[in-house]
Amino acid sequence: MGLGTTHFSVTVEDADHDRNYWASRAGLSPAIVAEIRGADVLLVPWESRAGAAISYPQGTTAFYRSLSSALAQSKVVFAVDPSQYSELALHANEHRWPSIFVSAVLLPAVANILA
Repeated sequence: MGLGTTHFSVTVEDADHDRNYWASRAGLSPAIVAEIRGADVLLVPWESRAGAAISYPQGTTAFYRSLSSALAQSKVVFAVDPSQYSELALHANEHRWPSIFVSAVLLPAVANILA
């Protein structure tokens, strides 16, 4: 059994809304609406997730760059105005208390004992 870490995970699934829904959202400029309607691949955000009205998961820009590079003949577009773009970091699986305890309490105590 090998040890490994997942650094990035992608789920591809049918969206709840179609392209017309994303193109008709309030606050989009006509240029962005045209990009959304003409896109081959549309990256849609989460809606109403963790208090942010529209957000993408952390690492979406890196995914966008690699996807655009891999699909050079296709047009990949975010379904949001650039001024509204935000990434949300989800760290629910990380346990911070053990690392804080080790670095702030245990390590100084052991260093004092050894000194």
